[in-house]
Amino acid sequence: MFRRLVGLLFFGLLVEGQLIRDLDWGELNFVHTTDTHGWLPGHLLEPQFSANWGDYISFTQHMRRRADEKGVDVVVVDTGDRHDGNGLSDATNPDGAISQQIFKQADLDIVTIGNHELYKDEIGEQELDVLASHYGERYLTSNVDIWDDESNEWKSIGGRYRVFTTKNQGYKVVAFGFLFDFNGYSPNTRVTLVEDAVEQDWFMEALEEADVDVFLIAGHIPVRHFPEFETIVNAIRKRHPSTPVQALGGHSHIRDYVVIDKWATALESGRFLETIGWASLTGIDRNGGPNEDLRFSRTYIDFNLDSLTHHTNTTRETFPTAEGEAVANAIAEYRDFLNLTEHLGCVPHSFYTNKAKYPSPHNIFSLLEKKILPMVESDVRDNSNPRYIMINTGGIRYDLMKGPFTKDTGFIVSPFPSKWMYIPSVPAETARQLLPLLNRRDRVIFNTQTLDFSDLGLPADRCDDDEEIHGFKFQNQQPLGVEEEDALQLTGGYVTHDDLGTTGDDTPHKPWPYYGVPNVVQASQNVEENVSEIDVVFNDFMKPFIIAVLEELGEDYDPIELYGGKSVIDLLPLYFTDDKCY
Repeated sequence: MFRRLVGLLFFGLLVEGQLIRDLDWGELNFVHTTDTHGWLPGHLLEPQFSANWGDYISFTQHMRRRADEKGVDVVVVDTGDRHDGNGLSDATNPDGAISQQIFKQADLDIVTIGNHELYKDEIGEQELDVLASHYGERYLTSNVDIWDDESNEWKSIGGRYRVFTTKNQGYKVVAFGFLFDFNGYSPNTRVTLVEDAVEQDWFMEALEEADVDVFLIAGHIPVRHFPEFETIVNAIRKRHPSTPVQALGGHSHIRDYVVIDKWATALESGRFLETIGWASLTGIDRNGGPNEDLRFSRTYIDFNLDSLTHHTNTTRETFPTAEGEAVANAIAEYRDFLNLTEHLGCVPHSFYTNKAKYPSPHNIFSLLEKKILPMVESDVRDNSNPRYIMINTGGIRYDLMKGPFTKDTGFIVSPFPSKWMYIPSVPAETARQLLPLLNRRDRVIFNTQTLDFSDLGLPADRCDDDEEIHGFKFQNQQPLGVEEEDALQLTGGYVTHDDLGTTGDDTPHKPWPYYGVPNVVQASQNVEENVSEIDVVFNDFMKPFIIAVLEELGEDYDPIELYGGKSVIDLLPLYFTDDKCY
């Protein structure tokens, strides 16, 4: 036992019974966040993800200091989706009015955009006015434009690419900022398909840069199953066959790392400020050679002070910087200003999206089916009519944790102010076919657009082999021996399987269970076996999918009307009254 613990201490640190693996520092290193979705206050009810954006600012400052001491470089990157998921971002009008001001206090080298910045006209304009203007040449949108009323033409929200030289090693880096082939953007924005963007003159111009040491692709793109990163790398390879490429992705809310070719890899760094990604490159050939000695590595850092102080070689007393502490204090003040701690009720036990089997008493979608959706009351229709009430699971953003139900809780679980719509008196035979057809995973062409039915579900469920990607399967997960596990008292957490193996998580954990869920769940009310017609009620995000399925069935879908009733964010506190905990 003693020798085993000595070995563990050699490559990490025991903190309160937990091992923290050291980072692999390279000559060029990347610190990466993505899909923060407003979680700048951190996870106040989950200690392992409880650091905040002020702590992140302190972390990046310390990491740059450590890089200077080592004579290497750190590049700090964020790859989008900064709205929809937390009261700090979503309790203002417009969304992000406060959170974007807090976000931009971080000194970032490259920033790009996510699809959640493009759903509303005003949020696209906010992105241009607040972040793009603040970060200047560091803000990149290689394939995203916004309509400019003054010039009466489309213009890029940010730069198409950036060329910069690193501080210590002097590497010449060409950076891009791409979004996946997204087609759900608002009327004042547009997204160019990646395969078309890499044929444009500006991209060819970027590839003509001489003596490039590294290409950086900051992309709001899943690193696995989506083709866009490979498309960009293949385009680069036509001019630079062996130049290192580091891609940093997002969107699917998972930890993952993919080897694209011998000289190119892609890192994805989770969601909701649960994770800080770390990628490093060593052995970069400065003479334009074949980079035969190139080596990549990655780490997924749990976003808590134990991890952050360990990796910065600080203590809890020496870790906060003046800038970081000021931002942490501002977050607390704005939470008070927005009244996010207002007590609305009590949750007797946690309800999970993926950690509890569906259906089951601890699954949040079972809760919706059995208790919440039946509470929807129409303003225009008799609620006693036979009805199906549907909601897409992707509209639920996070677990509902045990404890007080506050104003913030509603935004965390269901931030979208969606409206209920309905089709009256659908033939029962047709209505009964809707749910299974909505729960498929294929794509269909509808009104010249491609509808991907998996977009109805949770982002992490969009991979065919989601359990393998998350590494949540229990079998074959023994990175440590039983005695070591007992000594370390491993807690539940992420155990990631990626192209480099299973040692990427900075903190070893016992794997959380992971269960897939359907795209859509429904409550059924007053639907007897012999009923002839059923009202079909659904949230407005589902409208094009409902229409596509009805057209496939050869059924009429007119009229589709507003149903009225409270949204999920308003129904939840009506159910979770204080007496639920007593």
